[in-house]
Amino acid sequence: MEPKMETKVIAIDVGYGNTKAVWKNGIDKLGRERWGEICFRSVAPLALVDEKSSGMSHSHNKVLLSINDRNYYAGPGASLGIESRALDPNYIESDEHEALLRASLHFAMRDMNCVFEEIDMLVVGLPVLGFNARSKRLEQIASQPRTIPVPGALQEKGHPERALLHKSPRRRP
Repeated sequence: MEPKMETKVIAIDVGYGNTKAVWKNGIDKLGRERWGEICFRSVAPLALVDEKSSGMSHSHNKVLLSINDRNYYAGPGASLGIESRALDPNYIESDEHEALLRASLHFAMRDMNCVFEEIDMLVVGLPVLGFNARSKRLEQIASQPRTIPVPGALQEKGHPERALLHKSPRRRP
């Protein structure tokens, strides 16, 4: 009998104030499903320097992401405290939105202690007011292959950066 493969389901809501993500993370000692989660400010400041490579103090609660030849930090440790924000109806098209999606996937890998190249289902969200107008485009964005920085502890086990593929994104208001 073949072992049952665990289905990878991740839900990410990149909101105006916070990015929230939830993922299934196996079974606990009592046989109950365990879910991982993260919530952090929806900010992705430009990274002017790679803090880790330059020997500066570095927070493990943020991840350096390269998107369209620009570097960003995202995650709980990326907030500078006071950030200016503008509500943009095309925000899902921005590098910052992509950075927040990738950071959420990075932290899911870290919590699950595994590198994955495919997700069986990625659930993404939009504000109700923009759902009809933008849902098809968000589905296209969510379906794109993307490179996710592998957490340091997993790199130490011999894993390089990996492309993460989404098989079946689902839209929810």
